[in-house]
Amino acid sequence: MFRAADIILSPLIPTPLSLRAHAQLRAHLREIKKPPRLLPFFALVDRRKSLHRRVVSQAFSIDPDFMKSAIPYSSQVEEMSARRAPLTAFAPHSRPALAYAALWGELHDRISEASGLE
Repeated sequence: MFRAADIILSPLIPTPLSLRAHAQLRAHLREIKKPPRLLPFFALVDRRKSLHRRVVSQAFSIDPDFMKSAIPYSSQVEEMSARRAPLTAFAPHSRPALAYAALWGELHDRISEASGLE
């Protein structure tokens, strides 16, 4: 999979253990001849938790490729599997749906910048 992909969007929960796993993935990708671009983003972000706030605020110093868009923790995200439908089908104006839209917009911008299509 890593050799076939051009870009990997990697969701991370904002915890030190997730950051460690991300560092291991990044190290593994460096061993591939033509590695895909790794674009991590935070998901299940609970801004009420000081650990989550701290990890998110430090992310860009850890890896400048971190996406700025983050997906908030929400029961609506968990509902997608129960409903077997995308979030936009049943809660298109919810905070998480808007966060996913922002993530895709940011991804589009980064792809455009990288390919010189701006």
